[in-house]
Amino acid sequence: MGRQGDEGPTVSPLRMAAREEAEAGTLDARRLAAVADVLAPGDEPVDVEWRISGGTTAEGRPMLSIALSGALPLTCQRCLATFAWPLAQETRVLLARDDAELAALDEMVDDEVILGS
Repeated sequence: MGRQGDEGPTVSPLRMAAREEAEAGTLDARRLAAVADVLAPGDEPVDVEWRISGGTTAEGRPMLSIALSGALPLTCQRCLATFAWPLAQETRVLLARDDAELAALDEMVDDEVILGS
């Protein structure tokens, strides 16, 4: 798995789903604005492995499976010691082909739905 730059991976979600393609890599969690401020202080990279796999649901709808794994350094709020919190997350995202399908799927399913383009 290769380390990705600031721009991250580029994927075509609908193509990935139709061809059942997969992409994988490693990113430094410290470079992600959404999580950098909750990590324990430090200069060392925090490697998180990611994998995006395309496919279809049992109903034939295009979808992506997004998996993250690694260990995040956090600070205990009680004793202020740093500890490693295991990260193992997998999320299924349905892909809509247009705005109308996005609205319809959003009403019908409990899964996350995004516009595939």
